[in-house]
Amino acid sequence: MRKIMLISVIALAVITAQGAIVQVKYAFTGADLINNVFDPTARHSDGSLRVYEGMRQIGPAVGGAVGATFLSGGYLTAFNNTWNAAVDEGRLLSQFWLSGENGYGGQWGEDYKPLEFVAGTGPAGWTFDATEAEWTASEGDGLGLTDPDLASQVFTVTIKFDTEDMWWGNPKNYVWGCNTAPNSIDGLTMYFGSYLSNDEGPVNRYVGNMFAASIPEPATMLLLGLGGLLVRKR
Repeated sequence: MRKIMLISVIALAVITAQGAIVQVKYAFTGADLINNVFDPTARHSDGSLRVYEGMRQIGPAVGGAVGATFLSGGYLTAFNNTWNAAVDEGRLLSQFWLSGENGYGGQWGEDYKPLEFVAGTGPAGWTFDATEAEWTASEGDGLGLTDPDLASQVFTVTIKFDTEDMWWGNPKNYVWGCNTAPNSIDGLTMYFGSYLSNDEGPVNRYVGNMFAASIPEPATMLLLGLGGLLVRKR
């Protein structure tokens, strides 16, 4: 009897500390990843960005960014020149990964705090590594930068959250952050990094943000935590 009472107390502590655990699947497309449309005037009076799409930077595969869509002058010109060179050479978006790990994506509108990246899917030829939250295309495959069917290239990611602690609470003093980007359990603004590659390997590092909507499905489970499991078992 004492053991049962002790287990119940521990279970209650777990529920109190962690809250309910939920798994949600989100979807986005190749068109969401490859989207360089940005309105440079879309800022609030404090400098924060109104939009969450089209914020993109590009640079060499190793090194910092050389151009950005959300800046003007030389930065925007450098982005367009570097992007056009990638298009002319026929480079492919061959690998990309999600953030969410430390809250630094707040300057890109990202606010979600994943407890675990559970699973991911992609078009034919793509594999997913849950440990790194990373998709990789098989050799010769990838997303063409001007492919007309990018919107039909669907990716999904299933994320586990602690509903009592699933937001970083941005903005974190990011004056130039995307403070008004949508973030709820039904849809997340995600920061991603990626590589644009040719036959010899990665040439450019291409980063940005996008919106991923949740997919209602029977497999989406509300787990009641260790306490609920112990109660049912007992």
